[in-house]
Amino acid sequence: MSFRFTDTEKWKDKWFRQLKAPEKLLFMYLMDNCDMAGFIEIDTEFWAYQTCMNEEHITKAVTGLGTGCVEVDGWIWVRGFLRMQRNENLSQKNKCYAIISSLIK
Repeated sequence: MSFRFTDTEKWKDKWFRQLKAPEKLLFMYLMDNCDMAGFIEIDTEFWAYQTCMNEEHITKAVTGLGTGCVEVDGWIWVRGFLRMQRNENLSQKNKCYAIISSLIK
């Protein structure tokens, strides 16, 4: 089981404040379930089950996240994930460096 930091200041962030409720829920779900580099394979059926939303709401929420998440080839990258987990400046001195760099490559 991994532990994640959560940025309580997100509620004051203009981008986050402007999200609709399903988009906020999905964003927080993605933050909790992505890998150490911020990537998660798209599985709208499972996400719908986990969040009690239907797949149409999930699809709309992904679109509504706009620049906060990047969707490519069946994967989503949560753009601010590394910063929120205090791993933004990757260096070999960072314990997570090897794992994260292998996921990014």
